[in-house]
Amino acid sequence: LSVASSHLADVIFTSYLYESLTELFDILHPGRLFLLMRCPIEREVSLFYHRQKVMLEEEQKNKKKGTYQNITIEEYAEKGLGTSNLLVRMLTKPNSGQEEGGVTRDDLEIAKLMLQRKCLIGLTARMEESIIGFDRYFGWYDENALETNKCRKNLVEHGLSTHTHPRVSEGSDVWDLFHKKNELDMELYEFALDLYQEQREKIQMGNMNTAR
Repeated sequence: LSVASSHLADVIFTSYLYESLTELFDILHPGRLFLLMRCPIEREVSLFYHRQKVMLEEEQKNKKKGTYQNITIEEYAEKGLGTSNLLVRMLTKPNSGQEEGGVTRDDLEIAKLMLQRKCLIGLTARMEESIIGFDRYFGWYDENALETNKCRKNLVEHGLSTHTHPRVSEGSDVWDLFHKKNELDMELYEFALDLYQEQREKIQMGNMNTAR
């Protein structure tokens, strides 16, 4: 596709890491990987309520009941619905948007290595701090870019989504069920929390060569 060599895009957002590496970049035009990480269990909870909302809209539009309209989040978790170790899968498997095949502890170690060597980490739980880190690392901040700064302010204040829903308490049955299904993702997330702090300190000191 020659997207990188064309210089038409400064930033590309994708969930398909392997496909992007092979289709968008080349050895002369490499990319720099950065990501915003979210607690995997919070991701699963949000996914349930998002699906429920979409199904309700479909029901109202087509007069047809949706799959998730008549079940609680407890039933959803007990039935093993949702995703399983999606983050590890996305970092280590081709066709990562599909729930096919399992991931192993070897995949987890590969994912950790990729985060450590190739990724600049941000956290949705620390959005403002993460955006400042991205700005400093990539040299993006421009006080004269009024529209960009307005967009940044809105993102910090309101987050990535305006969809609100009940939270799940750590240690609850639902939390434990989601944790069991996403055990490797949770381990990777804990690893990323430590890596985030390490990178943040390097950014503040102006030394981030190891994250490139």
